[in-house]
Amino acid sequence: MNIHSLLSKIIKPFRKKRMNKFIEVMQPNPEDLILDIGGTIYNWQLIKHQESITLLNLNIPKNTNQFSDRYVFVKGDGTNLTYPDNKFKIVFSNSVIEHLHTYKNQKKIAKEARCE
Repeated sequence: MNIHSLLSKIIKPFRKKRMNKFIEVMQPNPEDLILDIGGTIYNWQLIKHQESITLLNLNIPKNTNQFSDRYVFVKGDGTNLTYPDNKFKIVFSNSVIEHLHTYKNQKKIAKEARCE
């Protein structure tokens, strides 16, 4: 067993609980558009959802076409979103802010997510 498979077993229950809380609090409808900044399909596969999820990342993973019915994969920068304000009903980010390295970049991504 390698470290990644061990971490996956430990992390999964916590992420599933977090995603269920997201559904409980946000109560998305099937027609709602959701933007996940820095997201992967992993978290979304832990819950039942019908919404279209746009996953915005610096790089697009390979073999994304098998998930094209529920997920839109977009190359982009969360600190400089190119979408018009209010395009998405919900903007979500699980674990990105700690990877931005500077407080200035953390403020930028927060401002972008808030449509300011």
